[in-house]
Amino acid sequence: MRLRRQGRFHGLVERQLDLFAADDADLLTEAAEAESGWNSASVENSEEAYGDYQLVADAIADRLLDIRESYSRSLD
Repeated sequence: MRLRRQGRFHGLVERQLDLFAADDADLLTEAAEAESGWNSASVENSEEAYGDYQLVADAIADRLLDIRESYSRSLD
């Protein structure tokens, strides 16, 4: 298997993700719990459990977008 060469922003992205993981650990924990709840939900409750998981996943995506946009504005 050929490994992809690390781009010039690899270190920066890793540092930003590490900061995200530290600063938003509660959100990541909530996501893990929601995913576990969805995976263990009964057929009758699986749709609602997935919706709960999706809400947390969307919150994570929004937070990562905020981080990216904040960094982008700092480059001006």
